[in-house]
Amino acid sequence: MLESGGFMNANKELRKKQSEMHANYFDRAKDAIDSGYYLEAMFLEYAAIEGRLEVILGRLGLPCSMELQPELRNKINISTRISCLNKIREKNLLIFNNTKLEKEFFFDWRDEGLLAMWIKDRNTYVHGLYKDAIKYEERNDLSKEIARRGYSLTDSLFAEASRLGRLLRSNPDLFTYRCGNCGTKRCVASTK
Repeated sequence: MLESGGFMNANKELRKKQSEMHANYFDRAKDAIDSGYYLEAMFLEYAAIEGRLEVILGRLGLPCSMELQPELRNKINISTRISCLNKIREKNLLIFNNTKLEKEFFFDWRDEGLLAMWIKDRNTYVHGLYKDAIKYEERNDLSKEIARRGYSLTDSLFAEASRLGRLLRSNPDLFTYRCGNCGTKRCVASTK
């Protein structure tokens, strides 16, 4: 176990590496799509989505951010983070007043939330790829559309994370609540 200073240094190093990794994400994902490597693009997009969700949650002061210890962080499902953000967005209209994210961006997949539907489609594709030979061609054709949609969603999330960072620096008073509580009860990081 790292001492407090050791954890902070490790965290700083992790941030540096993540920054480098995200710097070339869009080029790698676009190259994968342009080359027809849709599955690779989807894996890159899923990782980028998960990372941006953690950043956004961190900027909102929620415990399930990238600051959470890895053993707890890995137990939080991406769907839980999406659900949490949907509830947080509803409760903090001033923070999300100028967002470019559609209202249904963080909705549940049952309500046809844009992000949740992409994850559902991606999971259906990835987990069913070789399960039904008759549907293989149909799924393979669908992969291009899923990859392109994922690229667009990650672009939106990167922009939102940047917008929230700017807002936090320019109007920290909007974030004074720094709720610290999850928007969902099923999160292992919940402090409720």
